[in-house]
Amino acid sequence: MNVLITGASGLVGSAVVQQAILDTRVNHIFILALDSLDSYLAGHSKITILNYDDINVPKLDGHPWPLAGVEACIWSQDILCHYPKTDRTGVASMYSPLCLLKFLAFRLLPKLPATKTLRFVFVSGEPAKLDLRNHLRRTHSSAYLLRQAEMRLFQIADMNDKLRIVIPRPRGIIPNKAGRFKATVLSKVLGYMDVDHLAQALISLALGGSQQRTVNAEELMNM
Repeated sequence: MNVLITGASGLVGSAVVQQAILDTRVNHIFILALDSLDSYLAGHSKITILNYDDINVPKLDGHPWPLAGVEACIWSQDILCHYPKTDRTGVASMYSPLCLLKFLAFRLLPKLPATKTLRFVFVSGEPAKLDLRNHLRRTHSSAYLLRQAEMRLFQIADMNDKLRIVIPRPRGIIPNKAGRFKATVLSKVLGYMDVDHLAQALISLALGGSQQRTVNAEELMNM
């Protein structure tokens, strides 16, 4: 399967890319990059790095559209639940996955075979489970923004039979550089998840590892 990944320069996205390279079920990785990536990724035979112009501008030279054949997208950037406050940049970022999904629905889905679907994995967070009614006056809160994004992604998917939305909600993420003691405390006491373990779970979800729309922290830990 060919997979599109966003946020490859971030904590989760970089781990997803590394795990996708190792996963034999992933044939090719397309990275939608806003920032420059290291030379290892740029030169890897399994990776194609694209910017927004590469996928948005019509090809006039006879070359095929680069994302033709992609069957999964993992959105792993701007995971707002890990920050105590969000500003207007955060508000705008929640519309980015919506815009990308609409774009893929318009450009990619008509190119997929009739038996294929596009799985869009949006990495959210456990705060998104909270009741929206408790956040009506806090429209810049992380939980509110994530939940709004989830709802709108579901609305888009409900209008197209070839779209599948999967939303994992990790409770927290442990970076690789965390020491053993700190990682153990975060995992056992707070239920946080090692970033490489999360990356493996995200790839499994992208490849069809769950039929649920939302995957909670406990389910992710057991994947």
